[in-house]
Amino acid sequence: MTGWLLSRDPRPLAVSVAWAIVLTAAAVVLVRPVTTPERFPPYDHARLSLDLALNLSACGRVAAVSNVFGPARYLTDHADALQLPAPELLSRGGSSIAAYCATIDQPLIHEENGLMLVMAALWRANPLLAPADLIRRVQWIEVGGAFAFAVACLSAGASVLLAFAAVAGALAVLAAMRDFQFTVYPLLLVLPLVWTAVCVLIYPPLRAGSRPGVVVLAACAGAIAAWIANVRTSSAPMGIAIFATLIVACVRHRPAANDGWSVGRFATIAMTAFALAWFACNTAITSALTPAGAAAHANYTHHPIAHQLVIGLGVPSNPLSRSEGITWSDDVGWAIARRVTPGVGYLGPGYESALARYYAGLWRNRPGEMIATYWTKLLATGHGVFLMASEVLPPWRPLKKIYLVWADRANGLEILCASLAATLLAVWALLRTASPLALLASSLAIAFTLLLAEAALIYPEFTLAYHSFMMFVVLIAPAVALQAALDAAASVWRGREPAASALRATGEHA
Repeated sequence: MTGWLLSRDPRPLAVSVAWAIVLTAAAVVLVRPVTTPERFPPYDHARLSLDLALNLSACGRVAAVSNVFGPARYLTDHADALQLPAPELLSRGGSSIAAYCATIDQPLIHEENGLMLVMAALWRANPLLAPADLIRRVQWIEVGGAFAFAVACLSAGASVLLAFAAVAGALAVLAAMRDFQFTVYPLLLVLPLVWTAVCVLIYPPLRAGSRPGVVVLAACAGAIAAWIANVRTSSAPMGIAIFATLIVACVRHRPAANDGWSVGRFATIAMTAFALAWFACNTAITSALTPAGAAAHANYTHHPIAHQLVIGLGVPSNPLSRSEGITWSDDVGWAIARRVTPGVGYLGPGYESALARYYAGLWRNRPGEMIATYWTKLLATGHGVFLMASEVLPPWRPLKKIYLVWADRANGLEILCASLAATLLAVWALLRTASPLALLASSLAIAFTLLLAEAALIYPEFTLAYHSFMMFVVLIAPAVALQAALDAAASVWRGREPAASALRATGEHA
């Protein structure tokens, strides 16, 4: 039973990979998360990502689009074209591929380019892929992220039951996001899972590694973190916080001297290698994707921050937002920026600083109303997650009832407090033991807490596109609770067995 239903000591990596293949395959058959898209989504980020990826792979043009033909716009209007090979899709513009490439002369800065780079790499590997085939490959990459997380769970010592619940829960959330194919949103679930897997899997070799090994592992982690941040800018704090927790665990449980260097020097070198690799990779990506004369063009390579903070004040509607005319609308953000700095362009130079001054002014002039607004937002955080989670569960009423009971009772403050308590408990366990399972729990709890904090600041009402990782955590919470109960019961039972044996031995001796 140990290992199947109960947590155990860490497994060898090869055994974990073999088990993860079996569990992921079973979950794919059960959930069927990979589907063929029926239409192209009406999202500007998805359109620009596809156009830029196609232009980069087919024409070798970076950070530029055609002023004559937009492939993604054509897909939006002609769903049947999703099955066309890329060269044929480009020819729908009324000219040859070479002629189309010659029309790519409009420089464009695109935010959060991680997904675009993945699609460009897939098209570079197979230029004949149709958009539908391309997105199926992206979906398999997302399944691969769930697989990596299953490997980390099993390697850390989680039970087979819990590992299966985790991978099946992740794929169930991905399956529920069928309408968001071609967008970055499914990756918002995958990113915390992949980053947790990376940190858990490098934990043992990093803790015991030599100086070159530590530098290599930390630098590789920094490169991965840079790509994650370029998929979603708001993932950067998660990447830093979880890696810092990993280093604290290594310092806590690393021998006082290993390979002739102290734990302080170990921490300094590991964090420095991580930071330098992150900076180098991020600089390479953003520099390559920023066209010459970028100051004259709108947008940034990262997601705007002040813009989100300002328009986020309108969700949910409140007295402050109504008096200021704030709603969740990009046009509203631009209008407010023009009030502060007349003539400023949307996402152009000075746009973010104008909104930052406006936001700071609200705190300076209306602090009581700002506090009341954020209190309202905090209470609304996650509202609807339990109800939607109940809809993706198997049709077993007792299990669904667990979620339905909480659907109308839990508010954002309670969810955040529970998440903070779980984070503190997991980190406390990590500091007491060198268990990779404690690092796994700490990483998930930190990611969940940061997501809740971001939601409370920006868009608190549960939306699957933004908060898929929140639904994943809610989905697997009963399995985690069951696992904890089984492990506790087994621990108590094992504690009684030696006492019973000693008692029997005493009776036999007498």
